[in-house]
Amino acid sequence: MGVTVHDPVSGIGGILNFMLPDSGRANGVNPARVPFMFADTGIPAFLEELYAQGVRVDRLKVVVAGGAHILDQTDAFNIGQKNLTALKASLDAFKLNIYHENTGGTNSRTLSLEIASGCSSIKIFGEGEEKV
Repeated sequence: MGVTVHDPVSGIGGILNFMLPDSGRANGVNPARVPFMFADTGIPAFLEELYAQGVRVDRLKVVVAGGAHILDQTDAFNIGQKNLTALKASLDAFKLNIYHENTGGTNSRTLSLEIASGCSSIKIFGEGEEKV
């Protein structure tokens, strides 16, 4: 799951790509060593670092992409949906709204952020590119 965050006034932004929703189920992985691997530890660490650099919550443009249902066609795990649910819960805790979302489905995506302009680009496999 990918998240871009940009403050157009300060010009500060960043991108986070996490793999799993819950560090409590890390099974042999130490979340303290790789906090950005998980939604529940990565999103707070990411946002706190941005806040320390001077971004303001009321100015942030948040773009979310990913969560495709690709490998597990039986719907037994559906990590993409679990990641999206965890992401939205974390953003709610920080009182952040999603400016634009391109999630779900079965096509993979690539998310990027141009810091200078604040433009996020979502490349959707088999569908093209979306600029936000």
